[in-house]
Amino acid sequence: MKAYSRHTFWLGLVFALALALLAGAPAMAQNADDGDVPPPTVNVTLEKKTPEVVITTIGDRYAVSKQDTVIVGPDGKDVKLIDLAVPCDVQLTYHADKGVNVADLITVKNVSASATKDFTHERPE
Repeated sequence: MKAYSRHTFWLGLVFALALALLAGAPAMAQNADDGDVPPPTVNVTLEKKTPEVVITTIGDRYAVSKQDTVIVGPDGKDVKLIDLAVPCDVQLTYHADKGVNVADLITVKNVSASATKDFTHERPE
């Protein structure tokens, strides 16, 4: 009878540990994801640019700055905002700061044949 009791004890212990691990796994996974949320990334066409913002074809605005925004050309090399030709198709990673979308990374995928490096006006002329 003693061997049966020992066997039952160990089986119960293993079962309890497995249950505890399974119950805790979703909570641990949820806590790990809280700080690892990737920044939003969108594929858009940039239609206009000013020294402060880039504007998509649907009117979404993303603030840009020399210090915070990295622009990568189709060749994989860094590009200055002044040399960014618009319109162009891009993948844009951004974050929100006090209600303003701020571009962190702009990766140019395709440049329109009619693109210009000139800064454009925000309002129609």
